[in-house]
Formats: sequence, structure tokens, C-alpha cells
Amino acid sequence: MSVTKLDDFLNPLYHGVWEVVVEKSSVTEPLDAGWMKSTLNVPSPGTIASFRKGQYHVHETRTEWRVHLDRHDPKKHPLLHLADDAPLLLMIGETCSTLITHIRHASGTDTQQVMDEQRLSWQRQILLGISVLFAGILIVANPIGFIDGVTHLVIPPLLMGFGILIAWKGFDTRSGGKIDWEGVLQGVAIFCTGIITRYFPLLVWSLAILAVLAVWALATAVILLFQIVRQRTAIPEGLWNRLITGILSLLLVIAIISIPRASVMIIVAVLGVIAILGGIMFIVNGMRLRQWMVAPVAA
Repeated sequence: MSVTKLDDFLNPLYHGVWEVVVEKSSVTEPLDAGWMKSTLNVPSPGTIASFRKGQYHVHETRTEWRVHLDRHDPKKHPLLHLADDAPLLLMIGETCSTLITHIRHASGTDTQQVMDEQRLSWQRQILLGISVLFAGILIVANPIGFIDGVTHLVIPPLLMGFGILIAWKGFDTRSGGKIDWEGVLQGVAIFCTGIITRYFPLLVWSLAILAVLAVWALATAVILLFQIVRQRTAIPEGLWNRLITGILSLLLVIAIISIPRASVMIIVAVLGVIAILGGIMFIVNGMRLRQWMVAPVAA
């Protein structure tokens, strides 16, 4: 029996193919040490895990490896990767699509897959779903209150805790090393930043959030539209796909600049809708698992 690795199937990615789909049964060797598990990804329906190796990005499903080639390695060029390979609008759209797909196909899953997917008991799934659903409803009902709570009650303590952790690591000499004063100073600076941000007014936070989103969307629009003008037909993922994403990103920038308050409300409302869909997904998963446990289907 011949030995095959996932890497052996990836040559088409350099010849205009956007995504290579490899059946797991065709790969005899596990992923080598060069593949690192990725925790942050644009959501994709059916994905149970995601791994990266340089510009290679693979989504693992139950039966397949789905590999595409990012234009930028996120470790070497994180900002370019964010603007070009993970546009804001694409992330929002794919998240909603993935959640809706998961809910829609919940009833057609076989028993073994249901049991494999659930890491929590059905009670905890439902309770978590109700909590997330309730949070999503609150976000949609009061977006300004949500922003105020996150910026003043969540972000500052996180920064302060992270600063303490960095400073503590700097003082840690148990391995026989010296005190890392640079790390200590960085930790203290982050801790102080957390204290200062606690007193930032909501307007400052709102403007900062809008500025980040505007720069992200503008960078995406410029990069995508420039690539279309320069490459035209040599776009593996499709010209129309990138053109629409680029235009919508540009429209988002215009909206943020012309109607900033409404833009904040809409963006937060979208997050609320995503939370609502996520809550429904957890509830459906819990009910589905409960159904299988009470009345399992005979093989």
C-alpha cells in the first residue's frame, strides 16, 4: 500500500484551482508537524477543525480535507491576511450561513455523528443555548447598552488580567533565568492601559471601533478591487466573488463615515443576530442529543 500525505494532493492550488477536496480515505499519513491547529477562522459549514501550514489552510470535515491557499501567511502578514483572506463582511456572512446550515440539517444527522459532535450533556447544551439566545435578544434590543457594558466592564479587566500575567512571567525565574524586565514593563503598561480604558467615554470607544472597522473594510476593498483590475481572470476563488466583496466593503466604509451612529447600531445588531442563531443552534443540538438518548434509532 502506497503512503500518501495530504500535501501530495495540493499541487492544483498552484494552477488556478481555488479549493482541493481530498477524501480522508485517500490519505494514509496523519498531518505532519508543519500543520498547526487554527483557532480563528472564517466559519465554514461542516468544519470540525481547521489547520494551517504557511499559506495552506485546511478545513477538516467528517469525511474530507478541504484545502485552499491563502494569499498571505497569517503568521508573517497578519494584517494583510485579515484584509485579503478574511474580510469583515465575508466573516459575518459565512458565520450566519454556517449557523443556519447547521440548524437546517440538524435532523438529518446519523446517531454516531450526533454522539461524536456533543462534548456537553444535552442539559448544558440547552442551558447554554438559552443563555446565548437571551444575550442576543438583549444585544438587538439595546445595542448601546451592550457596547457600554463590553467596553467598560469586560475589556478593561481583560487588559488588566493580561498585563498581570505578562508581568508575572517576567518575574518568573524558576527555570534559572534572570528577571525579564522588558516583559515586566510591558505587563505594567498593559495593566495601566486597562485602568485608563475603564474611564474612556462611550463616544471614544465607539469612534475607535468604527475606525478599526473602517480601516479593515477599506483595506479589503482596495486590495480586492486592485487585484481584479490587475489580474482579471486569474482569480481562483472567482471574479464576481471578490468584486462583490470589494464593493460591499467600500459601501461599508462610506456608511461608517456618513452615518456613524447608525453604522454602530447595525453592526452591533448583526452581532446580536449571530448570537441568536448560535443560541438556537445550541438548543437544537441539545434537543437532538436528548432525542437520541431517549429513543435511539436502531442500526
